[in-house]
Amino acid sequence: GGSLDLYLRTHGAIHDLAQLHQIARGIADGLDHLHGQIRMIYQDLKPENILLAGDSLDRVVLADFGISSLMAADSDEVQVVANGTREYAAPELARFGNDSDALVTAKVDYFALGVTLLECWQGTRPFQGMLDIRRLQLVRDRQVAFPLGMDGQLEALIKGLLDPSPLARWDGSHVRRWIEGKALHVVYSGSEHSYERRRFNDTEFFESPAQLSALLAKHRELGEDYLYLGRIQEWLHNSDDTARSMTIEKIARDYDKGPEQREAGLIRAIYVLDVDLPFVSEGGRACITEEELGDALLAERAHYQGALMSAFDPFYLYLQARGEGDASTEFRTLFISKSAALSLNTVVFTLHEGGRKRIKLAGEFFYLPEDMAAAGPAAQKELLEGLRAGDSRVLLWLQRHGYVDATAGLQSATPANLFGMLKPFGWISLKGEITDWPSRQAGWGISLMNAQRNDLREVFVAQGLLFDSHSDALSPLTWAVAKGQYDQVAWLLAHGASANFADKRGETPLGMAARGRHEPAMVLLLDHGADSNLINGEGMTPLGLAVSLAKVDGQQRAIKASAAELLLARGANPQLAMATAPADPALSAAGTGSLPLHLALANVPVADLPVLVAAFLSAGAQVGVQGPNTVVAGAGKCSALFTALYSYHFNHKSDQALHPVIASLCAAGADVNEQREGKTPLHEAAAWGDGALCALLMEHGAKRSLIGIDDMLPAASARHAGHDALAVQLDPGSGWRMRRRGNVAVLLVLEVVTLLLLMMCLASLAQHFSFLHWGAWESLGVTYLLLLLILNCMRLVSASTVQEYVAAVRYSASDVGGWFGWMVAYPGLLALVGYLLNMLWPLVAPQLHPAVRWLVGSPAVLGLLVVVATAASLRFSTRTYRTVRAWRKLTAGIALAPAGAAAGKAQPAKAVPAPAKPGNKIFRVALVAAAIPVFYVALKLGHPDPSGIADGEGAGLPAALATRMGIKKAVTPPVLWRGVLVANATLSGDGFKCTLKPGTELANIREAAPNGTVRRFSATVTRQVGNCAKRLTPDTLIGVPEAAVRKTMVM
Repeated sequence: GGSLDLYLRTHGAIHDLAQLHQIARGIADGLDHLHGQIRMIYQDLKPENILLAGDSLDRVVLADFGISSLMAADSDEVQVVANGTREYAAPELARFGNDSDALVTAKVDYFALGVTLLECWQGTRPFQGMLDIRRLQLVRDRQVAFPLGMDGQLEALIKGLLDPSPLARWDGSHVRRWIEGKALHVVYSGSEHSYERRRFNDTEFFESPAQLSALLAKHRELGEDYLYLGRIQEWLHNSDDTARSMTIEKIARDYDKGPEQREAGLIRAIYVLDVDLPFVSEGGRACITEEELGDALLAERAHYQGALMSAFDPFYLYLQARGEGDASTEFRTLFISKSAALSLNTVVFTLHEGGRKRIKLAGEFFYLPEDMAAAGPAAQKELLEGLRAGDSRVLLWLQRHGYVDATAGLQSATPANLFGMLKPFGWISLKGEITDWPSRQAGWGISLMNAQRNDLREVFVAQGLLFDSHSDALSPLTWAVAKGQYDQVAWLLAHGASANFADKRGETPLGMAARGRHEPAMVLLLDHGADSNLINGEGMTPLGLAVSLAKVDGQQRAIKASAAELLLARGANPQLAMATAPADPALSAAGTGSLPLHLALANVPVADLPVLVAAFLSAGAQVGVQGPNTVVAGAGKCSALFTALYSYHFNHKSDQALHPVIASLCAAGADVNEQREGKTPLHEAAAWGDGALCALLMEHGAKRSLIGIDDMLPAASARHAGHDALAVQLDPGSGWRMRRRGNVAVLLVLEVVTLLLLMMCLASLAQHFSFLHWGAWESLGVTYLLLLLILNCMRLVSASTVQEYVAAVRYSASDVGGWFGWMVAYPGLLALVGYLLNMLWPLVAPQLHPAVRWLVGSPAVLGLLVVVATAASLRFSTRTYRTVRAWRKLTAGIALAPAGAAAGKAQPAKAVPAPAKPGNKIFRVALVAAAIPVFYVALKLGHPDPSGIADGEGAGLPAALATRMGIKKAVTPPVLWRGVLVANATLSGDGFKCTLKPGTELANIREAAPNGTVRRFSATVTRQVGNCAKRLTPDTLIGVPEAAVRKTMVM
């Protein structure tokens, strides 16, 4: 049905009395209910607020009670604010001066009913465009005009309802009498004043306010005297025109302040005296109605945009004289605070609108924007110009109807206002009006969604704009996903937005949903074809983003395992790593190269991990692939198993709820014996002291015998970290110890064979080259140095770093014979064997097979065998050295409890002085160099005959050496293992001599005062010892050679 106003504009005037009866009855019933039951004065009755249930007009509904007022229970009057639509307002609601309140009764609603019935008969507003003072004058003087041919009883009813006196004004009882067809009689005549005839000047007289007004306008200078000397107000007072007299008196008082103001006061007085005098514009246009005023200002806008800046412009004076002082003040304020163009357009629009939300375009009034579709070309052209210009009457009209909230033009309007402008004008093409629309459409779409303007989204689509575009950053779809506005996401996808369109940063909608944990959006996107493996501009996959820590709008978003499970179930590739370089080179950010499984192990809560890891494995995640360490920042790459271990220990504080995850990774093929930076998973678990984790790893095949970094067994790692009980559980076993001893034995055999082959090669050379025959013995020392040089060169070539090479040399020196063996024993053995070979060769050679003699006599073949044997020795020494070193580290990790401690309780090793070793390489080289001349002299003394082998005198070498070198039997040094003797040791000192048997315990090994340059150590026995010249009791202090201390303390 709509409103009665819409009905009148659509169907025109209503002359059918039956229909008028229906309308009047419905309104009267409503007013009776308001006044009698609710005790409310409506105060805003007008066709716009009268709603129709249908076109039959048989039922009306009163609406909009925003300015209504409640009456007290004991009074029919109420003080109200003088608001309401002026054309329907009773005289008692008119404002006087600065008063804004009025004391009224329910009769104001029946006055409005009379105006409404008159409008129904006419089809137009009775006082449309009429200034308020003129309207009030007509009402008060009972001179309201009625159209010819109007029904007499209806006219009588309306006249009674429009009575200026509330007491005499008719009410609902008279309305019902008219509906019932009863006769109505009304007295409707105005009162007139009798004015005195007076002389204005020598030739002119006046006897009415209108005549005086004309004379004042004609003779301005004399007119000012009449006004400001009080003659006008005195004449009006004498004629009983008190109201007008008081108005003139106030004008004379307020404007008598200067030439400009005095002239302005005179102009206002002229208009006050002649209420029918039209306003004459600067261009000479005579104006009576508001419409005519608006037309004049619009036609002469060039003048009035500047003229209306002055408070004394005749236009303002005319409005004030016509009782529109508030409008005058409002218009004047506009020109002070707003632009001149906007201010003038606002004034014109207000004058044209007449309170009915209408606009005048091309000489025609339009009430609804939708009506413009059927308007003529001239009106549509003016409409378009108004939309483009900004601050126009068109935009003010749209603002009045709620389509826009500002008056910026098409190019500069906000998106909401832009599409609000276009909403009622579907025939206007945005693309034809805004040339840069392609670059702006994404921003428009985002803004409309942010403003929740769903109605304007439809306009966006209707204009043929695309959502698959991006603004400075986001696309509309990624924006909706980021904000979690799932209804917007669904709407965009349903209206053509692509689920795989990336924004300017390269972010995909699914990636944005995964980053923000928006599962409903993820489902929507996947259902509309989103690619779960599409990499965004930063090189990240949706799956990787779903299990990565992320902040959105400054807030850390909790990881939801269900989001990752959803992606895996919908085809996400678990092996697709986060790219190490951005897909878009213009982006500075880059991915990490991390694998989604590794990110999940590092970031997902423990409670969710078992199910999520199972989903990863079911989707084909490969547990052995290396990826960046997602737990320990800055560490190298690692596998999923190591990532799980680090997350278990560092992130989750060894929460055993993670054990099923580790077990599932092992069951899926993770290498439980993989070494990372020299450590296996078992090494890590041992160092952490986690027995349960060690047991879990060993259940899945972790080996206790693997040697890691720094030649550490898992047991040694546990012992080094102080977890002795766990070290016992991780002992590598007797089989490993037997293999260690076998390795040492094999290495010794290889090295001896290498030495023998070298000597045979030298002897063979000596037989072939006479100049080497005599020098063979002198070359023994040189040969030894050559052997060392060959071994060290090979080690240097095979070593990856200098540190590794130095370590290899140190191991070989300390673990296979010691420095004494390499510097003294091996050269002596070399010389002795060479001597014996040369001495026995003449006797043995004839008995040998020719092939053997050929082999021994071929230095080239022997040299090749030397190289092969040396290489084999070096190859095997690496394993042997590591095994020996690992054993030393394992056995040196714990010392026995000191005296007074609990018996048999293992204690972590205390800080002990480091074993004495040669200080540096220079010392070692010097020691080797010193050994060479010693053996050279020994050889010369033992075999002075230069013929060498032929004389056979080499047989006496050992005795001669013993005699001429002065070697005496040394006191047997003790051989210790963790402070316990492993062989008989003879010790002497301070008048005693005794033999300590194996198993004797020594404690508190510590450094004693040196004997010259030789470091000395002392110790105490832990229990009574017999078989000594001096009885040794517990705590007896004895001396211990440095070599023995080295053996028990070496790491």
